[in-house]
Amino acid sequence: MPDYKTELLHPYFLTNFYENLESSKDLHDFISKNNVSTWFIFSDYCLDDRKKPNNVITFTLVALKNSEDFELIKKILDALQPKDLKKSKTINPAFLEFISLLPIFNISFFLPDNRNFTKAFNFEELTFLKMRYLSLENYYKRMQAFPLNSIKFSKIIKDFRFIQNKFKSKSISLGMYRDIEIINCVVSSICMLISSNHKGDKKFIWISDRDSILTFEKANMSSPLIFSMIHASFTSLIRTNNNLSFYYHLDEIKPESDSFNRIPDIVSGTLAEMDKLTVGKEKYVHILRNYIANPSVNHIAKLHLNGDKYGVSTIQLKVI
Repeated sequence: MPDYKTELLHPYFLTNFYENLESSKDLHDFISKNNVSTWFIFSDYCLDDRKKPNNVITFTLVALKNSEDFELIKKILDALQPKDLKKSKTINPAFLEFISLLPIFNISFFLPDNRNFTKAFNFEELTFLKMRYLSLENYYKRMQAFPLNSIKFSKIIKDFRFIQNKFKSKSISLGMYRDIEIINCVVSSICMLISSNHKGDKKFIWISDRDSILTFEKANMSSPLIFSMIHASFTSLIRTNNNLSFYYHLDEIKPESDSFNRIPDIVSGTLAEMDKLTVGKEKYVHILRNYIANPSVNHIAKLHLNGDKYGVSTIQLKVI
């Protein structure tokens, strides 16, 4: 993995996410046995819901050898579980059994309520973000210098300048910027880990659930800010011909990927409901016991951002 710790082009705690995922034997085994050309990464988030005890983000890796299987599996998923977790009174046991048979692996992180990742170092957060986004703007300026890139990156450069102007405001909420950094770290770490384990060109497709992460400052941006953030990390850290693309949801249209996004939805939704002993509703108990507790298809960890404990630690679920 490249040495980027002193570079503001990448968040400092990217290394914590990468090393945590790298330490997972079950994730390593999953990646090793699935040498496919295209990797899908579906994600869903349960964040800042006062009715839930936890903040959770989940990323589901799908490794299909035959692209034509995508449509068939999508139809089966729709038939077995037509609604999201929050809209379902029960979860079809056949749905859990079916996804357990697929080449799927879930990665989940518990996040703290306060996701200010600079406070542990007594560094002023807004000052850090100003330097970080200036570094990203300069990166895309360098990319723009290459042939055929000027038009492609000029809009992204304008986007980063717009964000930097927002940082000049007397009052600004930084919550979304924090979450974008965290998601960037996870998606980039997953792509780096797979790229380091397999030779040959790979294609990664990240498909996020429709939410505020994608629509943040939509009226003022040429594309979602998170896309440009991840693209910068991916292209600067992964020195291969591998390609990363993003699925952009059209307004008012049900995404074709909804059936696959239902998998991280049930995982993140269930983990968000957990307290120290159990989960509240019966449907969550069923998911937890019969799917999430299986370490061969799930990696669960927790992000710590305190001065006395900073980093990512793995959680071992034991269902009694």
